[in-house]
Parts: sequence; C-alpha cells; structure tokens
Amino acid sequence: MKPKRLLLGVIVLLVTGVIFWLGSRSGSRSREAKPASAGDPTLAAEPGKKAVASEAVRPPATTAVPPAPSGVMPPPPGDAPAPSVDDLPAPGATEPGTLQPGRLRADIEDVQFALRDFRTGLGGNPVGNNAEITKALLGDNVKQIKIPVPTGSQINDRGELCDRLGTPYFFHQLSAIQMEVRSAGPDRKMWTADDVQR
Repeated sequence: MKPKRLLLGVIVLLVTGVIFWLGSRSGSRSREAKPASAGDPTLAAEPGKKAVASEAVRPPATTAVPPAPSGVMPPPPGDAPAPSVDDLPAPGATEPGTLQPGRLRADIEDVQFALRDFRTGLGGNPVGNNAEITKALLGDNVKQIKIPVPTGSQINDRGELCDRLGTPYFFHQLSAIQMEVRSAGPDRKMWTADDVQR
C-alpha cells in the first residue's frame, strides 16, 4: 500500500510543479508584453544601466480638433471629407432632374408644420392663392402672427412660397384645418408623374 501512495504523491508533486512552471512562464510573458508606463515598478533598470522608455510604447501624437458650432458635425480625423447633413445645394440652385423626391417630401413636411403653427395661432388655414397664403404666413393676418419660411423653401419676386427648385407650391384647401401642398418635382412642371404632394 505504501509504494502506491508514494507513487501517487510523486505524480501529484510533478503535476503541481509543471503547472506552477507553466504559470510562471506565462506571467513573465505577459509582463514582457505589458506596455511601459512611467510608474511601473517592473521597469527598474538593471544595475549600471539607464532606464529608457521604448519608442514603441509611446502613444501617437494627436491633433486637437476645434469644437464645432452648435448643430454642426465636427470634421472626421484625417483627410476624409466631412459628411454632409444635406447633400443638396441651396434653394433655387438645383438643376432640373437632379433632385430626389425624398428631399422634396421633407420640405413639404416643413411647409405642413408651418401651416399647423398658423392653425394653432389663428384657428384655421390661411386662404387664397399661393401669394396670399404666403403673405398670411409672414404676418399679414388678424393676429399678426409671423411664421418663419420653412426649411428648403424660398419666396420668389411675386411673393409666392416656392420649393427648393424655385417652383411655386400649389395649395389645395381641403377644409379649414386641412391643406394639401404640391411641389412640381424635379422637372418643375406641375401635374406630371414626378410631382410630390402631401
């Protein structure tokens, strides 16, 4: 019985020794791979040698990016151009056939929000043709409430509210509280297949 116990004890000691040896080797490897830092006690220089920080562990220099104005995305690092929130030119500067209907839909939504604000203040929609409706939105109403020109829209020399392509919107009064707004679309011709309305 004693030789078996002795053999078992020797095996346990050998296995424990191997595990301890492997553990100490992996620990020394992790210390070698660990980045250097100024306060790291493991970086003590050998006697008679000066401790020098490795170039490989110094962080790369970064260029400070000035803060962007409120509502503007800061430029990305490097030479990449900054992403554009609105990839379209200013109102009136777009060539026919180059505008996506999704942008015009968003502009018409902004016109609808302006009409909603007008209804909230005065109890109903402005009435008349485009120029009369635009005049009412800009403050020519009984309460002199002024609604800002909606995003993506502009006012032409005849006082009409126009889409970003410079074409006047068509307003269709459905009721006192409902108004349909139509844009002629990229071809700038009303009542064609590319018209956008809401």
